[in-house]
Amino acid sequence: MEKYLPDPYIFGTILTVLVLLLGVTLTDSSPLDMVTYRGDGFWGLLAFTMQMVIVLAAGHILANSPVFKKGLSSIASKIKTPSMAIIVTMRLHRDLS
Repeated sequence: MEKYLPDPYIFGTILTVLVLLLGVTLTDSSPLDMVTYRGDGFWGLLAFTMQMVIVLAAGHILANSPVFKKGLSSIASKIKTPSMAIIVTMRLHRDLS
């Protein structure tokens, strides 16, 4: 697949340049303003990014702890079909909410 699909960095670079050009031509912003908007917006996402890292790390730690691993294995061993997996997931989600 890597042979046919370009690197994701290429998509990010192309979209960044496209937004820069459209922002300069379609708004009253200068190129320097556009660069400033990009930089300010990036750092504004830092708090959200850290929250998501904590969620991922906590989920990984819980899923690999012996107690949760035993519970998840017990639940998974009883599920035999994809539709049953959906029902169990929905019920667990509803009970935890």
